[in-house]
Amino acid sequence: MSKFATKAAANMFCQARYEAAKSNERLSSREGAAEEIGIDRTRLARIELGSTIPYQEEVLLMADCYKAPELKGNYCREMCPLGKNMPKIENAGLDRISLRMLSSLKKINEAKEQTQRHMLRLSMTGTSPAKEIKEYGTVKTLLPEAGALERAGTYRDKKVKPLFIQMKNKIAAMAAQVKELTKEVEKWKNKYQKTKQAYNSVQKELDDMRKDNQKLLEEKNMLQSVSDRYDRVVRVMGIDTVEAAVLQDIHNQKALEEKRRMEQMPKGSIYERLAWGAKKSEMENQQRKKNKTKNRGMEI
Repeated sequence: MSKFATKAAANMFCQARYEAAKSNERLSSREGAAEEIGIDRTRLARIELGSTIPYQEEVLLMADCYKAPELKGNYCREMCPLGKNMPKIENAGLDRISLRMLSSLKKINEAKEQTQRHMLRLSMTGTSPAKEIKEYGTVKTLLPEAGALERAGTYRDKKVKPLFIQMKNKIAAMAAQVKELTKEVEKWKNKYQKTKQAYNSVQKELDDMRKDNQKLLEEKNMLQSVSDRYDRVVRVMGIDTVEAAVLQDIHNQKALEEKRRMEQMPKGSIYERLAWGAKKSEMENQQRKKNKTKNRGMEI
């Protein structure tokens, strides 16, 4: 076996080759590895010394020859611009994985035992249920083991009874919280109903306002049409003629209203009726005189 290349000792391709040389002696030298891979020995040396970045095809060949698939990921992470942030892949052996798994299991068991001791200590000290529920949301589901020489009464008083007291306190606390939450839900339901009623009332008012607005818009259009016609009449006939006609119409309207009012006998006292009759008779006499004067003028 050839001497280890110290200058390339930190290169991942060189490390993978020497690791693979344990099962394939030809890979212990660059000449043998170059022949196995199918690339030039000088280029392989430059790759392992770090003076040349290998092509992707060369990385695939080395990963396949050295049985080191982690070279692909490490190449992408360290040399390829598109994969600079990829995590480093390590080819850990089965023994290392087993040790890590055993260490994790040991930590889990230690945490479980610590939690059980803490829960038992809480039950012995009489911690309030509300605080227990806030800090610990579960109850230990298994009874604690009895000691080898522990009496049944001692086991009941010191282990079983505290656990059941703890469970009872937790259940009572949860029931109280459920009751409070139920009250809170009912309160929010009432608020929602009131808000919904207020919304429906506002919506109805809004609909009525929309209807009124539509009516006002129709009246505006009608008045605009009347105004346009009035402007046209003024433009055609002149403002003086139109104003005179308007004043005459107002006078005629008042006279007509007064005539209608006088034609209706008031419902008041007898004196009011007599006064009405006298005024009506006077108006009729005046009208007769006007008619006579008009007829006399026609005869002349």
